[in-house]
Amino acid sequence: MQLNYKKELENASRSMILVQDPKVLIRLIIRLIVRKVKADHAGILLYDHEKDSYVLTISGGKTGLKIPPGFAKFGKATLL
Repeated sequence: MQLNYKKELENASRSMILVQDPKVLIRLIIRLIVRKVKADHAGILLYDHEKDSYVLTISGGKTGLKIPPGFAKFGKATLL
């Protein structure tokens, strides 16, 4: 069965609009990606001004595939 991305994004946005805490919102986004897209793993890199690099903030996936926060980081030149 094919996934209707427009419908799934509308449903996700309805629930996300109520979330005020950015960390909770990021966890919700990761959970939705893993469940709906059926990805084995997903993570979000956010820019850290102190380290002047992008750092893995939250990771999620199947049990045993989670990467600890801060474990992966990329400098600006690495991502260009």
